[in-house]
Amino acid sequence: MYRIFFILFSILQSFSSTADALIASNTKSINMDECPSFIVSIGTENNHICGGALISQRHVLTSELCVQNQRAKNLKVSIGPTDLLSDSNYEYVNVESVMRFDDWIKRHHSTFYPNNDIAILTLKQAVTDVKPGLINDTSLNINFYGKNVVTVGWEQDDDKNLLRCLQTSVLKVLTPDQCNENLYRLTGSRFKINEKYFCTIGASQLLGKENEGSPILYNNLIIGVNHGKFIDIIGDRHVEQDLHIGLEYYQRFIQDILSNA
Repeated sequence: MYRIFFILFSILQSFSSTADALIASNTKSINMDECPSFIVSIGTENNHICGGALISQRHVLTSELCVQNQRAKNLKVSIGPTDLLSDSNYEYVNVESVMRFDDWIKRHHSTFYPNNDIAILTLKQAVTDVKPGLINDTSLNINFYGKNVVTVGWEQDDDKNLLRCLQTSVLKVLTPDQCNENLYRLTGSRFKINEKYFCTIGASQLLGKENEGSPILYNNLIIGVNHGKFIDIIGDRHVEQDLHIGLEYYQRFIQDILSNA
């Protein structure tokens, strides 16, 4: 049986020239006028948990991991935050409900598809002063292999403290074969990436737990959601890989939630 492991350092070795260029220059702080207005912070009172994207006046797209074990009534969404410690540049909106893809698919279909990490939050009130992000609803994951995409989030420092200012980074999308081949060279075993996912190299410091659910953008269109890091121990080696879930398999879910608001 195939096992899923995703290993960043092996990939960086194989694509060292590209990765070095990305890591050296692609991460920067951004101001409010540079940031897509639909980027949100999801959390509880005064506590950032993860990222997301406003996709309608009342809906936020994020990862299921982001809101697992969280009750909707305890969640707040900060709209347009570039500085997590400043109250002056964003507004809080309470969450009315959380719909996880796994719950939705069980209600609508007899077949259950595993390995999903998508959720949509419905807000208690409409956000009327922010233009929602647009989802790329036509392209397949394969169309982005080898392309540069963008993620936005909050970086951690060396002591694992969350930096207050929003960062943006450029990532390069890898093909499943590139990921699998690197895994084979490192471990001597064959692996298979679930077709719903795609992996990248670039700014792994923006792709930790604090940025699960943050959107992956191509030409300012949302093409995926940050899943975070797959981490495992192989022998005495700590291995990890940045991973994202594409939206091509979730269009019906997204449209159904938005149309029934």
